[in-house]
Amino acid sequence: MRFTVGRVGSLISGRYELKEHIYTSNMSSVLKAWDYKEDRFVVVKISTDTVQYSNLVECLKREAGALSRIDHPRVVRVFDSGNIGPSHFIVLEYIHGTNLANYIHRHGRLFLDAAISVGIDLLEGLEAIHKEGIVHRDLKPENLITTRIGVKIIDLGLAVSTPAAEQKMDPLDSPGMVSGTPPYLSPEQAQGSEDLDARSDLYACGVILYELLTGALPFYNFKKDGQIFKYWQGRLRPFWEVSPAVDVPDKVQAVVWKALAVDPKDRYQTAEEMRMALLEVMEKYVTIPLP
Repeated sequence: MRFTVGRVGSLISGRYELKEHIYTSNMSSVLKAWDYKEDRFVVVKISTDTVQYSNLVECLKREAGALSRIDHPRVVRVFDSGNIGPSHFIVLEYIHGTNLANYIHRHGRLFLDAAISVGIDLLEGLEAIHKEGIVHRDLKPENLITTRIGVKIIDLGLAVSTPAAEQKMDPLDSPGMVSGTPPYLSPEQAQGSEDLDARSDLYACGVILYELLTGALPFYNFKKDGQIFKYWQGRLRPFWEVSPAVDVPDKVQAVVWKALAVDPKDRYQTAEEMRMALLEVMEKYVTIPLP
């Protein structure tokens, strides 16, 4: 039985008037709302089916808890949370910008300097997230919003705390359960490892950066409806093969390949280390904001 919440026009907690749907899934509804107390637009995320998806309330509480520990311009802010009957809601910063996945879909690959700028912004946000002992676990273009002043990371619903001991006690994951979105899963995450750390997020950054530079994924044999554990086992697609007309400098390619190493020990060990590598190659290019 579905508990219907999130009707446009309704008022939550006496202050948030729901104005329009942003998107709705089986698990949650995300709506633009007006906050009468602060006179600003916000985003309200509400669990929509707490019977079929019994962990949704805890998932939203976890997202609110993770975001409440982070105060950084590259990470979406959380303002409030509460309950509506059996459902839970969180109130988030409303970001004026474009979903990066939609941007890629409309425009294809980014220019080199813009792609590197996005990567640097993403890694700045990850530094703040990882500093709080949190692993995002679901980095992908859909969870990045581009604005005129940079990129913001959203949706920490799958985030977990480190060290690994805390992950193993996480009640939202069953042993061996795979959380996240192919093809942005690191090899260890795709295998259901319980010992994820920041390097798993850096693998996802490598996939995203490759996609920004080429407009395609770096895997030969990835199928969205196929086995998610196999796509990373084969060779990675060289840049020249995907975009023969695009000249991606060797130093930029080297950053991507290191982030995409199968063994976490061979990747960048921190977001700061990867960001500094991008800043080094960025010195040769002029940074421009995304339109």
